Amino acid sequence: MEPLPERRLLLSLAVFEGTTLHAFQNSRRVHPVYFPYPYKELDEVTLQLPAPRSQTTLFGSYQASYGSEAQSVKYRRQMVMNGTFFEVDDYPKLRVFFDDVRASDEEPVVLQKAQ
Repeated sequence: MEPLPERRLLLSLAVFEGTTLHAFQNSRRVHPVYFPYPYKELDEVTLQLPAPRSQTTLFGSYQASYGSEAQSVKYRRQMVMNGTFFEVDDYPKLRVFFDDVRASDEEPVVLQKAQ
């Protein structure tokens, strides 16, 4: 029996955020949160799909082609932290913000072969 060809590829496009520690995991906070300065993160990732390949030898041949709109997938990520000091009362909203950012960063894109 022949193995089934792979039809899907799961891939995280937030490649730069993969090693970032999960901030604000605790549900309660005793002290204010302080960032030394406001900051902005901007990442852009473009995946270039491989060019079609074809090879013929004495013992066989091989062909592969890929397709999508413009032959690429583009991902753009921007995160801006405007404040530097947050009181304990602000912590639940700050935690939700960072949880949402992390969830978005961890969401995979699915590349699927066309029928």
